[in-house]
Amino acid sequence: MEKRVSADFQAIYGSKPQIKAFGPGRINLIGEHVDYNGGIVLPAAVDLGITFAISTAGDNFEFYSCDLQERVVISPEEIKPRKQNSWVNYFLGVIEEMTKRGHDVRPVKLAFGGNIPIGSGMSSSAALECGFGVAINEINDLGFDRKELAHIGQMAEHNFAGVKCGIMDQFASLFGKESSFIELDCLNLEHKYHPFISGEYQLLLIDTHVKHSLADSAYNERRDECEEGLRVLNRVYQKEHPELRHFSKEEIIDAKDALQDSTYNRILYVAEEIKRVGEASEMLDHGDIVGIGQLLYESHYGLKKKYEVSCSELDFLVDFAQSRKEIFGARMMGGGFGGCTINILNKENDGSWKEELNTLYFSAFNKEISVYEFEISNGATTTT
Repeated sequence: MEKRVSADFQAIYGSKPQIKAFGPGRINLIGEHVDYNGGIVLPAAVDLGITFAISTAGDNFEFYSCDLQERVVISPEEIKPRKQNSWVNYFLGVIEEMTKRGHDVRPVKLAFGGNIPIGSGMSSSAALECGFGVAINEINDLGFDRKELAHIGQMAEHNFAGVKCGIMDQFASLFGKESSFIELDCLNLEHKYHPFISGEYQLLLIDTHVKHSLADSAYNERRDECEEGLRVLNRVYQKEHPELRHFSKEEIIDAKDALQDSTYNRILYVAEEIKRVGEASEMLDHGDIVGIGQLLYESHYGLKKKYEVSCSELDFLVDFAQSRKEIFGARMMGGGFGGCTINILNKENDGSWKEELNTLYFSAFNKEISVYEFEISNGATTTT
């Protein structure tokens, strides 16, 4: 990928890039939809991501997508959101957020391309924001640290892509560590690493090929429901807690009569999921991968029944996983309504389940699955 992007850069701009960068995608072992509630999550960066070639430019910003073969030229005076779902919004959002923080972001020209499967839930958006962020930070000598870059990426997504995401995706893309999951406290960004000693186990994703757009889906609606639940709980308990994470499962249950049924289910799921993250972290330290697998099944049930962000295709894949002895755990991963399931398997399995699952899935939905293998990797990097 790096060679192709560098070659495209030279073909488009007539020179070699000054620096290259890589923004990794991410997976999340467990802890879905809790980052924007001040919760605890357990993500990791992966070796699939977005590669950048970048140099300083003249008067305008110039962007070239190697995958789409599209070139966009924008003057510094035109930094504003484009139409929804335009890939250039992620770059423009980062530039705007850096400018808001008092820095002069001089124009650059870049080419980029990636190998993150689109719609897989591996957060190609964070890979774009963070890979571009570290590159433009270095080439402009802006001096942002990685926590600042994570916030910059998050706000770019809020204000230019229209998705009110939490901080998890950007943090994982920047702070990833090889063979480790990050236990991230989204309330204060304190974090620690837990080893994933794969040994006889492997992680992989199974793609439903149901595409979702978080900005157009119920993602923002779920966040609004959680904010409403927080307002009700603060009123019931005469508190001023800033995040839903401050309320326990027992307090939520006791306040059920004051909450709409859907809101109650959403925030109860959040409390239960945060607890599962803590349990999974301890299991990682003790190498209890089978125990983590059971937590994944519990997480999916909550996402399906209480948070209601699953779909029939995702449920089909998880039900299949539960029927196979070589698969120890599975759940939907990401925003929901499509994308992938994350699965824990016996590394020595013969792979026969793939053909069987594909046949059953095609019969049910008239489409095939894709299986993605990956390694847990370090966070965003730059090279000369």
